Amino acid sequence: MNMKIEKRFRRGPKAFTLIELLVVIAIIAILAAMLLPALAKAKAKALAAQCMSNNRQLELVVQMYTGDFRETFPNNDIGAVGTDAGPNAWIQGNAQSYTGTPPYQNWISTGALWDYNKSYPIYQCPASRAFVHGLGGATVSQNRSYSLSVQLNCAKARTDAMTHAAPKTSNVSKSSDVFVFAEENQISIDNGAIGVYSTAAAEYPNLWNLPSARHNNSGTLSFVDGHAEIWKWRGIVVTANAKFNADDTVTQRPTASVNPAQNAFASASATDPDLLKLANALPLN
Repeated sequence: MNMKIEKRFRRGPKAFTLIELLVVIAIIAILAAMLLPALAKAKAKALAAQCMSNNRQLELVVQMYTGDFRETFPNNDIGAVGTDAGPNAWIQGNAQSYTGTPPYQNWISTGALWDYNKSYPIYQCPASRAFVHGLGGATVSQNRSYSLSVQLNCAKARTDAMTHAAPKTSNVSKSSDVFVFAEENQISIDNGAIGVYSTAAAEYPNLWNLPSARHNNSGTLSFVDGHAEIWKWRGIVVTANAKFNADDTVTQRPTASVNPAQNAFASASATDPDLLKLANALPLN
């Protein structure tokens, strides 16, 4: 009797059968299939939040600048070539041109805002995969994802019955409503200005430049009072971003000076929710 009991206790643990092993593998696969989309969604939200933080940091830089220069916004002029930034602008060069002078990255550090925050990453959305081509076929990531409203201290500001140019913060009556920086579409972005038409403009409904919708049909904006938001687009901005969406900017932009996304939305409805929302984020008369 004792020998039988001892023999029973000496037996090793029961091994998994093939069926049991396959069941465990199937359960793991199901859990992974359930978790991966959630993880991807969480990552996308984190990137959008970081993009919004970058946008807000740039606006805080503008606030420091206006504090030093008697409320004047940083210069936002464009150069002789309309797709280049002006010589005294907050940014230099053209985000689509890698071969220009000064070197591509230096277009940030030679801008008027650099001394207030010497960080390259705040100029670029972490979710952006856009790049440009240089000499010999070399590629480099687009150095910038954000542009400053053309209504703020730009000689090319569009004025009409609804909106006016605002060279100074005192020219903005509702600072929480007027956007400063907007995340711009990777095909549209070139000089430092992003333009939006008001509902009183002769060209309306239209967009001068295209905001980005890379965050699940959303984009980030910052405002004169210093806060930033993620805007969910529901109209023409979504449609246009679906058309002008190449990460390889050469695919849909034949040259650095030709912007196929500019003035491409005249067929939009005057009641388009994106156009109305952007029009109401200008300095209003």
